[in-house]
Amino acid sequence: IDGRATSNHAADGEHPSVVLADISNRPEISARVIVFANEKGGVGKSTLAFHTSVALARAGHKILAIDLDKRQRSLDRALENREATARSLGVELPMPKHLVLSHQSGAMLMQEIARSGQGCDTIIIDVAGHDSPIARRAIALADKLITPVNPNFVDLDSVAKFNVGTMKLTGAGSFAELVMQLRTERASRGFAPTDWMLVKNRVRRAEKLQLERFNSA
Repeated sequence: IDGRATSNHAADGEHPSVVLADISNRPEISARVIVFANEKGGVGKSTLAFHTSVALARAGHKILAIDLDKRQRSLDRALENREATARSLGVELPMPKHLVLSHQSGAMLMQEIARSGQGCDTIIIDVAGHDSPIARRAIALADKLITPVNPNFVDLDSVAKFNVGTMKLTGAGSFAELVMQLRTERASRGFAPTDWMLVKNRVRRAEKLQLERFNSA
């Protein structure tokens, strides 16, 4: 996904320049950073983050998985359950390191990456489904940003706006505008471009007609 936000949503939170200034002033991260984020909840961010972290661990990568949703802790609890299952069955399963970021600040995020991520080649960050200063910092850190979307236009609203009559794209959604602003600011400071991927998730046969409309949009 490429493009540039046409409006400024800095009033909704810290300006992208402030976020990137904070990131720039901290030690460089040698591991690649994969971030799962969408301001829309219930789209499967934690599930995809879980399967990605486990799949990479199985492939021999050293993974640190960070859950930024300290209230629900979906990713962290899923990994805890995997550890408990392995103990119960008496088997060894590939496991990433994992933690919940209790203190939601850029300084603590970078500190945990430096401390717990020693020896790791990949950092996976699962972002809660709402805008926040810590969410903006995680997105700004991303080498790869993965945004799951359910194949319906209600869930797509935060990413793109469509004319309901013609089904033509009319503009970027609020989350997309934020991402594009952060990507632009990141590039202006010499960071490598963030690779942003939208992933269709939870496709059901009963939604075939809507999915066809979704794919053609």
